[in-house]
Amino acid sequence: MIKLMCCLLALIAVPVAQAAGVYRWVDENGKVHYEDRAVVNSKRVTRESLSKREIPANPDLPPPPAFVLEVSLTCANYKDRLHSYREAGNMYARDPSGNRVQLSDRQQQLLLAQTEQDVQRYCNPNAARQLYAQQSRQQ
Repeated sequence: MIKLMCCLLALIAVPVAQAAGVYRWVDENGKVHYEDRAVVNSKRVTRESLSKREIPANPDLPPPPAFVLEVSLTCANYKDRLHSYREAGNMYARDPSGNRVQLSDRQQQLLLAQTEQDVQRYCNPNAARQLYAQQSRQQ
């Protein structure tokens, strides 16, 4: 009779334990945490995601302060570069041998256009959030 009760108790406990699940969440500093209960902005970790080594991203999270700082510094770098390119009369690059060669007008236009796109990407008001969400989806 005791064996039967133990078996019944075990059969009831297993589904309850499985229903609890594991939840993954990231704090404001970008540190990943795992909990046995759902918390704000957490995502449930499933057996399939573990077997694939995939954890669902949560692009709604705000980017960590270190990430925001990195985006801000990158923005400043691209703005400085764009200013330098616009002020330069001639632009130069290094060939595969390490020799300095002057860029053609077309090459200069392409470099300027690419840098303008980089400024738009990293310097818009929502750049850190957008880039963080994009990075989270790719991981």
